[in-house]
Amino acid sequence: MQYVQGLPITNYCDGHPLDIAARLELFQQVTYGLNHAHLRGVIHRH
Repeated sequence: MQYVQGLPITNYCDGHPLDIAARLELFQQVTYGLNHAHLRGVIHRH
């Protein structure tokens, strides 16, 4: 699997007008996506 460079989520949040609720919603979406990928063997890290 190739490394995909990206912006840290904290930098993204600091650059956009997100309140605490919006930041938590974004974080929840990311964790659901990571879990989905992990369960399907797309992401695995030792």
